[in-house]
Amino acid sequence: MPFPSRRSLALSKLSAAAFPLFAYFLLPMTRLPQFLASLLAVFGIGILSSSAMGQVGPDGQPLSREQMWRAPTWEEWARPVLIKWQRSYGDAVQISKETGKPILVCVNMDGEIASEHYAGIRYREEESAALFEPYVCVIASVYRHNSRDYDASGARIVCPRFGTVTCGEHIDVEPGLFDQFFDDTRVAPRHIAVELDSTEMYDVYYAFDTDSVFKQIKDAVIDRPTNPPPPGYGDRSIVERVQSLDVVDREAVETAYQAGDFETRKEILGAAVKHARSSQVGVMRLALLGPDLELRQMAWEGLTQNAGQLSVGGGAVDLIAEALRSPMEQSQQDMLIATLKEMGKQSFRARRLAKVYAGLGQESTILDRSLWQAALGKLAPMGVPPKITAPEVQPDEQDPNALVRHAVALMCFAMNQDLTPEFATLLVSDALRSAALAGSLGATGWELQSVIALGRYHNGDRVGAYAKSVDVAKVIPPGDTSPLAMAMIGMFGEARQQGIARAMRRRNPWAPEWLTDIHTAYGILLQHPYGSAEHAIANFDFLTGVEATGHSARFLDLAIERFPDSPELHSRLRTQLLKDRMVDALDGVEVVYDRMLAAPGASPVLRWYAGYASIAAAESHRRVGNPTQGSQSYRRAMAHFTMALEVDDSNSDGAAHQIAMAQAGMARIAYERKQDTEALDWILRSFDTSPESAASLDGMTFTPAGTARAILVRLRAGNQTDQAQQIEQALEALGRLDPALLELPEFERRGPASPLVPDPAK
Repeated sequence: MPFPSRRSLALSKLSAAAFPLFAYFLLPMTRLPQFLASLLAVFGIGILSSSAMGQVGPDGQPLSREQMWRAPTWEEWARPVLIKWQRSYGDAVQISKETGKPILVCVNMDGEIASEHYAGIRYREEESAALFEPYVCVIASVYRHNSRDYDASGARIVCPRFGTVTCGEHIDVEPGLFDQFFDDTRVAPRHIAVELDSTEMYDVYYAFDTDSVFKQIKDAVIDRPTNPPPPGYGDRSIVERVQSLDVVDREAVETAYQAGDFETRKEILGAAVKHARSSQVGVMRLALLGPDLELRQMAWEGLTQNAGQLSVGGGAVDLIAEALRSPMEQSQQDMLIATLKEMGKQSFRARRLAKVYAGLGQESTILDRSLWQAALGKLAPMGVPPKITAPEVQPDEQDPNALVRHAVALMCFAMNQDLTPEFATLLVSDALRSAALAGSLGATGWELQSVIALGRYHNGDRVGAYAKSVDVAKVIPPGDTSPLAMAMIGMFGEARQQGIARAMRRRNPWAPEWLTDIHTAYGILLQHPYGSAEHAIANFDFLTGVEATGHSARFLDLAIERFPDSPELHSRLRTQLLKDRMVDALDGVEVVYDRMLAAPGASPVLRWYAGYASIAAAESHRRVGNPTQGSQSYRRAMAHFTMALEVDDSNSDGAAHQIAMAQAGMARIAYERKQDTEALDWILRSFDTSPESAASLDGMTFTPAGTARAILVRLRAGNQTDQAQQIEQALEALGRLDPALLELPEFERRGPASPLVPDPAK
């Protein structure tokens, strides 16, 4: 569903953002609300309430950010979200037309103090839900809070932060909304209302309190009539509700399918297949991953035989892409690819996926995979490849073969990353001179052509270099272990990647066998003595980018086995494990690293990566509201980094930083559980372990200093003077060490400063 065109409301944005910031610094706080209200009345603007510049406390002083946007407690996070978010913007548009309700787009950001307040408190209150009820609501956030969107049986895993939607749904909706509504400005929280004719009613952000936002939400629809429901709307059977796009009906249909007997499931699934454009892909996913073979076959036929009827915007493409990740019979894969081709008449993504999987199912006609694998498989276990050295003697300039060998040696030495660019350029020039002289004497062969191609690449002629790499790749002897062969196979793979990327950007056709060539080339480099982790990363990232996620995951496992010390590969492995598996599953991220550590000959560096994995797991547990598991993962992280130091203390500062961040995470968990004494102990430990880490953001976008300020607010409110003084002294010490350690993250530097941040100048 295309997004509506944008209509700018510059005056309302001025009143909601620029003017309050300007006025705040020019007017006394006691006079500002009256002045602002008067000015807005002159312009007829009612976006902000009289308290728009922030509320004041009992002492008449402005509340700090931490007091204004109170952090939710664990008890509040545990309450259900009462707002029903639609699963896609396209659904919201259709429901808006049917009901006459405007759309309300809500934008949220993890870690930003006001966004935390909305997500953990306001969206879970009955009063707030009543204000949102006259709207068709959509939530947008780029942060993932569950590692997966569906469990092994196909059931939805609803986002714990927002409810109703999966994390994938609130992430996927954001780019389209950004393009149409955000004016190239990503801020949160933000509330945008869209009329039936696709124009904006209002766009509120940079407001200084919830009253301002909720007044706008309420006033915009206070006298608005709504369309009456069609006759019989409330009397529909569950099968009739299959045709509805509304999230309430979708949930009811999926719940009825899961709870129903065989006949009920069959009837619901039959309706979902018949009314494909209602996009009840959730039901089809449940059937495909369910235990009943007959229902599974019905769902399979719904995907493969009714492709022309499926709504490409309803998740069908996602479901097929997910199915293609798993190993299956070639005939089954061919049916899914054919379905994608049919859907590709409406969807560029479906068309691209069909081409990707068709290409990966072929054999390269340029590089013979089997011959290369057989030859390289005979090599001894790989260690560090021999160092490339410069030739020591000048060749006989009348001997073409000697000139070629000299040119090859110079070009390979020029590829040494330790050389300065100027020296490398001189070597390339000498190599090209020797190659040209050898060619004039009648020399031929793939080595000579490789030197010419690499020279073109170095000198900026990528087009010419890529073209020649295709010709050279055809004639490199399978099993050649030289650095020259490695360089040319790598260039050939890069040439194919760039060709596909260029065609995709321009939406031009490209040959599926190009993807076959890429996967084959980088598979060879994974076995080649001079292959590198950078080659593996290039292939993994490309396969992931074109959504060949099953192939990319299997390739990553092989790459980690070959390059166990690569931090970039481990970063990708952690991300993939958290995305594809339940964090606390039997094959979750920490369990995978425990197995790797237990393997014979495990690299000592793996202990560091196991620590990183435990921190990532802890943050994932925090996102889904599992503080106990989060604490356990943080403790394992601290243990891993401590043991890593016992093996090698060369990076003690790095280990101290990671341990301090884990301790700050423990403090945050204790704070949110209202365990103030424990929170105080952990945050002071964090500052002692690594004071320089106080301003560092964790994966939840909290800093240790920010957590300390939040703890301080509650200690002061509870008149716990002695404990509050400990944090005050710790913050003051950080300010003396480096004032930057007390700065708010950049995304929180809007609006009045917090009085909890000591002024380094005083």
